[in-house]
Amino acid sequence: EALKSASTVARSSSASALGKMHVIAAWPELLKFLELPQSSYTESERGSFAYSAQQLAPSLPRPEDRAAAVSVFQALLEDRNESPKVRRPAASALGKLLQNDAPGRRAVLALQRESQDPAISESCLLSLTRAKLPAAKNGLMALLKEDVGIRAVFCRLAAKHPGTVTLNAILWI
Repeated sequence: EALKSASTVARSSSASALGKMHVIAAWPELLKFLELPQSSYTESERGSFAYSAQQLAPSLPRPEDRAAAVSVFQALLEDRNESPKVRRPAASALGKLLQNDAPGRRAVLALQRESQDPAISESCLLSLTRAKLPAAKNGLMALLKEDVGIRAVFCRLAAKHPGTVTLNAILWI
């Protein structure tokens, strides 16, 4: 009910709370909000909707819901007009949802491509690091070999998240 409040603060706060509490029943409404044009809600609201959806997406029980989530998050990630407050959680969610199928491989390519955007590069690289797919590993390794700037971002990321990033990098070698 609070997601439909007239108050921007109430909508943003309730979206964040629903994600943190893993209220799966909120998923359809959040998905609907994220599919609406950017002008429908404030940047802060859209960021809260994306954050909440990112928290819920890995727990979606039905494969078709997970597939829809991958499509929505990939579209948000690739929209350069979208705020980084929305694109970062979208990148993070993709890393948690990727499977070794055609949509998963397309999402890996999107993460690779969007890792060139300084506003969200860390989120994209962290998602590639966390993804348990050969395509993600290969894509990240190619980025690291080809791009000095990406290597610098990856090193900063490893300093911030030493356990996750370093452990996964060691497991790949």
